[in-house]
Amino acid sequence: MRGAFAVVTALLFLNVSAGQAENGCPAGYEPWKIPVETINDCMAIPDYGQDAEGAEVPVPQDESIWQSRWGAIVTGKSKVGTVVGISEAAISKHEAEVDALRQCQSQGGFDCDVEIVFYNQCGTIVWGDGYSYAARAATVSRAEEIALAGCAELTSNCKVYYTSCSYPVRVR
Repeated sequence: MRGAFAVVTALLFLNVSAGQAENGCPAGYEPWKIPVETINDCMAIPDYGQDAEGAEVPVPQDESIWQSRWGAIVTGKSKVGTVVGISEAAISKHEAEVDALRQCQSQGGFDCDVEIVFYNQCGTIVWGDGYSYAARAATVSRAEEIALAGCAELTSNCKVYYTSCSYPVRVR
């Protein structure tokens, strides 16, 4: 008898943890109003995820918690030319800027300036003849495309020098 209770309890737990509502349908769905043959016969709830005026409201997908990540690109002058300081996956804008500035200075850089700060996306810097251009975007290819186009408006021989992404991290 005790074993049967454990099996029933385990089955109930599995059903609850599968992410389905009491009616056997996932969030935002309900069973068809007519008799159905299988439990998979669910229909979308009209206007689910909208308020009374029809505006969309956030519908929680799960209990995940994401933390933003920051990056920065800094350039400075040195006795031998230009130096670059970079930071990626920092937990704050301030941390990203400070880390990149320190890196620039540790390479002998002076007059180190923040070129770009980015979070939950990618940042890139390109160099051409006498000019640099920095950009940020959701993907490496888009950030590089934007930076190369911006550089090309200023000068010629533009090439990607550095690209990095600092995407959010799931912390729970």
